[in-house]
Amino acid sequence: MILTPRYLAGVADGVVDIFSQAENEILADIARRIVKTGGVSNTAGWQLQKMREAGMLNEDTVKQLAAATNQSEAEIQRMLKESYKRALSFDIDVIPADLKMSFSQVMNNPAFRAIMLQGVNNAKQLVSNFTKTTAGAAQTAFFNSLDVSYLQYVTGAVTREEAVRSALKKLAQQGIFKVAYPQNNGGVLYTSVEAAVRRALTTAVNQSCAKLQIANCDMLGTDLVETTAHMGARPSHAVWQGKIFSRSGSSKKYPDFVKSTGYGTGDGLCGWNCRHSFFPYFEGYSTPAYDMSKFDSEENARLYEEEQKQRRYERMVREAKREVSTLEAGLDAAESAELQEGLTADLRQAKQKLRNRQKLLREYCEDHDLYNDYSRTYTPGYNGISRTKIVSAKTPKTK
Repeated sequence: MILTPRYLAGVADGVVDIFSQAENEILADIARRIVKTGGVSNTAGWQLQKMREAGMLNEDTVKQLAAATNQSEAEIQRMLKESYKRALSFDIDVIPADLKMSFSQVMNNPAFRAIMLQGVNNAKQLVSNFTKTTAGAAQTAFFNSLDVSYLQYVTGAVTREEAVRSALKKLAQQGIFKVAYPQNNGGVLYTSVEAAVRRALTTAVNQSCAKLQIANCDMLGTDLVETTAHMGARPSHAVWQGKIFSRSGSSKKYPDFVKSTGYGTGDGLCGWNCRHSFFPYFEGYSTPAYDMSKFDSEENARLYEEEQKQRRYERMVREAKREVSTLEAGLDAAESAELQEGLTADLRQAKQKLRNRQKLLREYCEDHDLYNDYSRTYTPGYNGISRTKIVSAKTPKTK
């Protein structure tokens, strides 16, 4: 086994599902409170009700996040143990017989165990950092939605029901908050909590396994490593994938590992969202796992751009699902006939938007012969859909 690109792309699915569910529940809770608070007429009463609801929202959000964190910690431990076993089991298969160790022997090695424990703790800390900011962000989203709604109402621009609908639609479309990632070009990329958790944990798994690989190479006494390769690789990574390198940089035959791959940096091998890994290589014993003479750089670049566009379509589908579930929660809490009728119309539009986006993603994957990974648009609890029922009808284009 090996940490394949497909495996790394889905390694964090379990934790992502937990926090996706938590975010949807928090959004539904905010939606219900917006509907409830929107019914208070006088200013003093409205302010009092708003603060009361905000306090209860914070309490409920903290409880929901605590439950999600507890679930995620167990999932993180399972996820990392499986990743370690996959990575090291592959290494055991490619090393000389006299150097082989069983996975249980590796697990009992104090140095290896320390690396594994650090990996688990780092991954848990990453998740903890997200949960610490989510409760405050939920309150901010609640206040912002209500303040805009109330201002529209008191100025006479809209009716109370229209103001509540406007607040719910804004909440449904924007979500709780976005995570900002500075870009090399000086810009900033904003992504959802769900995407941020996936990115952080995928990177944490790969980096933790990479440290194990380095320790493994040291223990086995080999200076050489081989990187994995896949079509659709990031162009800056495509130049070094599937090749053999010298970790010390002292080899006259093989290039320097760190200088060539950027290992240890955010943009390099095993860095941010990287789906490459590496494993020990033994001169005179190992056979290169990849035939890079057949690698087509133009085809790789084309596939990379197509998959990047696919990721954008997947985000659009997830956002539409969030919009539908948030409006459904608001409709369930609505009591007046006017508000129910208005939210029903809003929900109908949101569902049509979701269908359109799902069709767009499906047709794009079919037209470009791409693997439509339904787990990337799966939303826990959405319309009662079970993950076990979600299967792909297409054969993956690449492995």
